[in-house]
Amino acid sequence: MADAQHCQIKGKVLEKKSMTTLDSVKIEIYEGSLMYKIIYSDQGGRFDTKMFQVISNVSFRISRQGYERRVIRFNKLRGNNVIFMDISLRKITAEEESKILRKEEKKHKTKSKRKKYARPGKRILLPF
Repeated sequence: MADAQHCQIKGKVLEKKSMTTLDSVKIEIYEGSLMYKIIYSDQGGRFDTKMFQVISNVSFRISRQGYERRVIRFNKLRGNNVIFMDISLRKITAEEESKILRKEEKKHKTKSKRKKYARPGKRILLPF
């Protein structure tokens, strides 16, 4: 039986203009639409996924208050591999941040309105 294949992604998160490291950056790792794990960059801006099984359609959703949000996608990760990746984030103004938050709130509200659930007790007559 073959050993399980694993992959590790590590690197630093940097401020785009000054190229200084950013700590406490939230990195959400998704497999398809399911959350796999959440990690944070340390005081030196470093992050490390600590080895995970090889999966396809992996995405990193990177965020920190006061900075742009980024999504990085991988189609297929190769097994027994270490990937080094530096991520740069652009600082945004308070106005840009509030605009993004309003947009996300609006998106969340419309999503919740669209959901329709079956109502118990309601019967539908079928035409046959």
